[in-house]
Amino acid sequence: MCALYQRELLVFLLVLPSAVADVYMNSPRGSNNKLNEPRNNAQNQNRLFDSQNNAAGGYQVGDKCEPVCSDANGQYDNTLPGAGEGIMYYYEKSQLTVEWTVQHACGAEEDGPKTHCELILQYMCNSEPDGRGDSDTAVLIRDGKTTATIPNTPEGAVDPQYGKHESRAYYQSCVARNRNNGLFTADQNVRSDRGATATRQNPNGNNGNNGRNGYECPEERDYYPYWHPTPWKDIAVITSDTTRCSSYKEDSENVKGRGQCLDPEHNTQAACEDAGATWEVSAGFDLDPPECVLARWSRDNHHGNGLDGYSLNYNWTLPEPPHADGTTCALRMRYNISTADYDAWDDVDSRYNDDRSPVKNNPEKDFVGGGTGVTGPLRLAINTAQYGRTFEDRSHAFRLLPRPEDVSSSAKIYNLNVRGRRGNIVQ
Repeated sequence: MCALYQRELLVFLLVLPSAVADVYMNSPRGSNNKLNEPRNNAQNQNRLFDSQNNAAGGYQVGDKCEPVCSDANGQYDNTLPGAGEGIMYYYEKSQLTVEWTVQHACGAEEDGPKTHCELILQYMCNSEPDGRGDSDTAVLIRDGKTTATIPNTPEGAVDPQYGKHESRAYYQSCVARNRNNGLFTADQNVRSDRGATATRQNPNGNNGNNGRNGYECPEERDYYPYWHPTPWKDIAVITSDTTRCSSYKEDSENVKGRGQCLDPEHNTQAACEDAGATWEVSAGFDLDPPECVLARWSRDNHHGNGLDGYSLNYNWTLPEPPHADGTTCALRMRYNISTADYDAWDDVDSRYNDDRSPVKNNPEKDFVGGGTGVTGPLRLAINTAQYGRTFEDRSHAFRLLPRPEDVSSSAKIYNLNVRGRRGNIVQ
């Protein structure tokens, strides 16, 4: 992810090439694509989104069985009535402490960390009031009943057995739209026939059902702030470099509209209008800009607490629900991590692709200098698709409700959550 513009494309993040698992939300419970499968590993890491995490992380969805979801032998049974139907409820203007762990460190750059990092907190709620029918264009968030990925069909989009976050129309626009060719892709051979589903991190893209992660758009997932309309509203940017805060606040979709071509093939206004199509600019969300704060320090290769012994956290005051009777929402966190192999913020864009890339895939040379056949050539295991990597976790669906009438508007409501069963983090 990076602070990106159509012309000034500042590529963000060089990541450790050995990265295997990275960000897990602990409160509210991050799914890591799990539903209620009775095993440690997520059964389908393509269910809703592309986490890039180890499948052993994440929390199963809540249950609502009476009395418990266990068979006669005391074993969990996800086929019982109420299994997988538990859901958290939060009131508007209440405080929710979001907790997480990150594997590859974070913290103030002035303290000399080995990495540059950003964590982006966002939420999305149903676009339609309760009881309104689902459709291709509607955002109607649900956990579903199966771990299978939602089909890329009009019928699949409205089938309640499948988990769903973004709308199918949002994904279809992503597939149809040309990818942003101004981005830095290193020496990766990024496909040009898969629309905005192909990125440096995902060079083969996806098309319909091949490697698709729910209805998520890979290009939007990998870059922030994204330059086309999205359904995600910004909460906070937690960064190792607060000098970028003014840019994050000014360019957030909370306050700044986004453009798109009504012929979804075209990625830029110039290409759209040259083709005789209409470029439409939507308004921002008319919300406060995201809070931008300095990241608390955490150490390398450690899924644990911060220096003070407490979980890494951010206190989120929940917004008013967009619909009078409440609505269903989801929370997501994206984690960007880079090393100092080169200055990714220093105008590194498509001009540095291919042979001009400052990093090479699996480079071979005599790094020691003793001569060919003596100390070289040696190969470095470098995957440039992972030099600048984004990790992600999302909550299960939760309900956002109006504040109770008998609770004073000045009273503080604190949400106390339990973490529940989690997979075995094996690293």
